[in-house]
Amino acid sequence: MNQRHPVPEKYHKLFAIGNTDRRGNIIDFKVPPIIIDSLLPMAKHKELIFDGHVPADSLPMVYTEAVSFIVLRPTGLQYRDSVREELLKAGLCVVEEFELDNFMLFADTLYFLDPKVSFHWKWRVIIRTLHDTGVQNQNRAVVFVLRDDKDVMDVKKRIRVEIGETPVLVRYAGKPEIALGIHHLHCPDSERLAIEYNVLMHAKNKTSVFAG
Repeated sequence: MNQRHPVPEKYHKLFAIGNTDRRGNIIDFKVPPIIIDSLLPMAKHKELIFDGHVPADSLPMVYTEAVSFIVLRPTGLQYRDSVREELLKAGLCVVEEFELDNFMLFADTLYFLDPKVSFHWKWRVIIRTLHDTGVQNQNRAVVFVLRDDKDVMDVKKRIRVEIGETPVLVRYAGKPEIALGIHHLHCPDSERLAIEYNVLMHAKNKTSVFAG
């Protein structure tokens, strides 16, 4: 007996199920979509996102003793225990685990923003809509600080595949505007580690743009 796909067929084209994503992976999902109705049109969301953006490399470099870390985003908090276990199984030493309560500002500061690249801002529309409509708190995230110099990126990619993505559909005025799979883990590329660790510590300690 064939098991029904967790994403209804009428949304398959919107989510590009079966196509290849920019990482070379076949797009598919293990869980049903979250469908939310935005309170704002996409143009207004985009305007707010870009107007409020503070680039990560503009923050004062106060926290310079950079170490590796992985962030479990708000959409994936249910995987907290399993992610920790997978990190340990991979031989990575978790020296600290703490929560952020300002993930949306952290994300808007941390990531590059290019108005010509849709996924740079579309997933931010999703987290804002999830948060503003009360569907899911998008400010609470978990950080695993790691002692090792091992290839954390490879471990992150493997865990991402294992836990999968969450498909989210955003509608405005009843019309589907964004359909996107949301990954739940982030860790910095090696060349970005110092900058992103500095942002992380500013967020944790409520300094710079995170003060007040």
